[in-house]
Amino acid sequence: MIDFNIKIVIIILMLISDLKKDVKYLKGVGERRAVLFKKLGINNIAELLTYYPFRYEDRRRLSKIIDVRPGEWHTILGEVVAYDYFNTSKGKVLKIFVSDNTAHLALLCYNRNYLKNQLKIGTKIFLSSNKFEFKFREFQTAEFDFEIYDENEENINIHTKRIVPIYRATENLSSKVIRTIIYNALNSFVRELDDYLPDFIKKKYNLKDYSIALYKIHFPADLKEIEIVRQRLAYDRLFLLQLLLSLNKKRITTILKKQNYFKDTLRENFIKNLNFNLTNDQKKVIEEIVNDMKSNRMMNRLLMGDVGCGKTLVALIASLLAIENGYQVAFMAPTEILALQHYNNIKNYLSKDDIEVTLLTGKLKSAEKKEALKKIENGETKIIIGTHALIQENVKFNNLSLIIIDEQHKFGVMQRASLHLKSSTPDILVMTATPIPRTLALTVYGDLDISVIKEMPPGRKEVITKWFKENQSEVVYKFLKDKMLEGNQVYVVYPLVSESDKLNLKAAESMYLNFKEKIFKEFSIGLIHGKMKKDEQERVMKEFRYGKINLLVATTVIEVGVDVANATIMVIEHAERFGLSQLHQLRGRIARSNKQAYCILLTSYNLTEDAIARMEAMVKFSSGFKIAEIDLELRGPGDILGTRQTGMPDLRPANILTDTKILQAAREDAMAIVEKDLNLSSYPKLLSIIKTEFSEKFNLIKVG
Repeated sequence: MIDFNIKIVIIILMLISDLKKDVKYLKGVGERRAVLFKKLGINNIAELLTYYPFRYEDRRRLSKIIDVRPGEWHTILGEVVAYDYFNTSKGKVLKIFVSDNTAHLALLCYNRNYLKNQLKIGTKIFLSSNKFEFKFREFQTAEFDFEIYDENEENINIHTKRIVPIYRATENLSSKVIRTIIYNALNSFVRELDDYLPDFIKKKYNLKDYSIALYKIHFPADLKEIEIVRQRLAYDRLFLLQLLLSLNKKRITTILKKQNYFKDTLRENFIKNLNFNLTNDQKKVIEEIVNDMKSNRMMNRLLMGDVGCGKTLVALIASLLAIENGYQVAFMAPTEILALQHYNNIKNYLSKDDIEVTLLTGKLKSAEKKEALKKIENGETKIIIGTHALIQENVKFNNLSLIIIDEQHKFGVMQRASLHLKSSTPDILVMTATPIPRTLALTVYGDLDISVIKEMPPGRKEVITKWFKENQSEVVYKFLKDKMLEGNQVYVVYPLVSESDKLNLKAAESMYLNFKEKIFKEFSIGLIHGKMKKDEQERVMKEFRYGKINLLVATTVIEVGVDVANATIMVIEHAERFGLSQLHQLRGRIARSNKQAYCILLTSYNLTEDAIARMEAMVKFSSGFKIAEIDLELRGPGDILGTRQTGMPDLRPANILTDTKILQAAREDAMAIVEKDLNLSSYPKLLSIIKTEFSEKFNLIKVG
């Protein structure tokens, strides 16, 4: 006889398999529209049902044109009555007149002359905007949304006389079409959805059933209802993620390590012999890591610290504990440039110690790679520094106990997991120079213990950041000449390698020639970008590091980890094209010594409000933690998480900025369940949803 819980899991999985069907099988979709839905990230029915509205329009009571007020949001049902054109410096612009028998208004269609084909005279439309203004004796707007009204249309009740959901659309797939298809899909599937939240949680917070909440988030009865059901669905997303993280953390704490660290004189002597003092934060973090390593449970720790705070040294010091006790250390970096830099720095730190350090990257020649693999397998080498090459099947460690992953967000989930599998019970230390606020850290790294370094090494001067407009470039270039004559080295960063017909932007290759042949012809100019061969990149960086190049023209290939102490000036051209976190990472390349460093942002005149906010933040703040907070406010958690790279799920409709109480409650509830039932044997619905929603990560934690 089949166990009752197993029956439930089978039923749920059967239903989920229907929801995983391609969206093309739904009424009104088909092959052509399925391609358009995929542009929106909607591949199957489940993703369609959770494609939430980004706003709502209250069409229960429509405004009359005569009642329109500037600055207020209005939705009007009107009819197209006439066209006209007016001239601008860029050509003719279409003007569409709409009337509702009380008055008329004009739609100014900048770059939208094609609307004449859609909005023919006599067409009725819902028109929405909060940018109406009274000009030239008429109401007009250049920013508006519209939907064509058809009183004979099936399901017209979902488009009018109610609170109407508005969806982010794409070309040839309007919000109205998306609304109709979602409405039909909800009626076909939503009532069959089983609620996977345990009853005691729903009672605890008085939560609506999942099927009701999912329906109401799309088609609410009133405005108050929207936030109630949004909170229910937000709790779901955060709870499932926290459940997964709690399962992983609990699993790690239940596994006894095979390695033991008894000896600890090498590490202590190394610290004593340093010709400088560690910061208090470094000392504190080292103690946390060493305590983890000496315990009988696997370490799973994240080290966050701003660029230049000394994370690599902390990682090396932790490595010495493993090495003295006969174990190997794997140190994985996201780029060959960074891996080589770590290799050279660590070799330099260990120059007086008899410790074999090996570099393993994809660019090694066959004989070099063969020799490196031999040393790794027989245990001759103790520290192995490399890129993705470390996770290749032919890399066999002799006695790996400590894994260090630098700039861990640059790796995918499965890449990190592949390295973990190189040892049975490894201690894991992941590092990032991209600090994030605590609430986001709980979301992304809830299964890790977190250490933070905020102090910078003594003597470091804060980078002076200035913002200039493009017409001031001559002033900037004069400043660079003066600084290079004083012996300083310079980075000039561009967003493009080559010039583009589509983008009116300066590019690295053309500006390299311009600098070399005209502007800075008396200086040595270098060029580095991601399309160059790895050998050539290394040659250029070596020449720059040894002072043979005065000014290095670059792309973001130098964003992570490049460390040249004498490079004290960075110019970022078209700085508005870069994200705030990326700008801060780039700036971190020049704060590597006791010299005064300068970061110069060059932008165009016509900037968006977000771009202006990014430039102002860079000028005002130097702390990566403060920059991270502002970046989170500007971009939202979705972009900060980097879903594709980190393997993080989509958390919508949860908002990490505003749903901190929901996150904390979900975390506590998830931890309580896992503490009592690690295999989720009492929660078959949760078990099945975890397996399907988080299959990639779930396979790594082996629950149930």
